[in-house]
Amino acid sequence: VYKRQQFSFVGLINPKETINQNLKVKLGVLNPGDIHEASSINIETIEKINLKYVREYNLSKDIEIILKNIGKLSRKVY
Repeated sequence: VYKRQQFSFVGLINPKETINQNLKVKLGVLNPGDIHEASSINIETIEKINLKYVREYNLSKDIEIILKNIGKLSRKVY
């Protein structure tokens, strides 16, 4: 179980499974994969999407993800 402050609106896709555990990454209610609208994405693609998101991070991309997926903000974070 995660504490409330460990979440952000936008975070990486499955950060526990796909990234170096030494990085400090919050779980997000939304993630960059939500723009792709794919129901299932393989691990290799997830890693590429996460890496691109981290390398090219900017606030406007987070705002785009939030606006395009506003209805998903009520979903549970695992």
